[in-house]
Amino acid sequence: MLILLSLRIPSDAIVTLVSEWADQWLQGTHGHEELEKRLEGMVEEVVWGNVIWFGVGGLQSRGNDRSFNADFFVVHIVTSSIFLLTLVLPSERPYPLVPLASRLTLLKAYLATSAAWYISRGNWALPVKEFYAAGSLPLQQRRPRPQLRAVRSFVAFAMRWGGRPADYYAGGGDDGLEGREVLDGTLFSRVASLTLDQLGWAHESGKNLGEWNHDGVVWSNDDEVTNMFFHRTNATCTRVDLSSESEPVD
Repeated sequence: MLILLSLRIPSDAIVTLVSEWADQWLQGTHGHEELEKRLEGMVEEVVWGNVIWFGVGGLQSRGNDRSFNADFFVVHIVTSSIFLLTLVLPSERPYPLVPLASRLTLLKAYLATSAAWYISRGNWALPVKEFYAAGSLPLQQRRPRPQLRAVRSFVAFAMRWGGRPADYYAGGGDDGLEGREVLDGTLFSRVASLTLDQLGWAHESGKNLGEWNHDGVVWSNDDEVTNMFFHRTNATCTRVDLSSESEPVD
């Protein structure tokens, strides 16, 4: 919560939003099997949200001197989210699954932490349609730098959700994320390609390898918390205005 305090955002604001999000997901569930199914959808939503924060936000905040803002800090909410697939969801592993209540608590805490990092790095706008219109080179046509954990994460996510068609997240009413109807499973390869366009591809002579961006916080034009809450795969993403309660640090 130190990040939230440094941003002068009420310490319980994000936690409250995350709790409301979880309550919506779990409302009306009956039985352990249904709860596990809902939890799987919640993990999917968190992973997609983190990738959108890094990828769409990174393109939006690139500035004039680079093709993509490969933010060193925000990428860690992408690479760390891969552990949700084994720590929160049932999987083939040699140790017992922890209780459902503990896994739900972990997921909520993780989402709150991810949101805090995203806000702390600039809370960029998320123009999804512009992101898709920008295009990207298919990942399989070039060789990525093998040491990039981010690429391995994108590949894992693409293997799991890369078949999602456009309009899969198109529901959610008027309060959803603008442009969500174009979201599809190519999101992961698009973000991976943009990341490597900035950092460099393997075995491309004449090109210097780039570095992760460590720029200071660049705030968007409004002081809002962006909530990537798709709610039952319907993308009810909203931007909640907290400007009356908080302001960025000078």
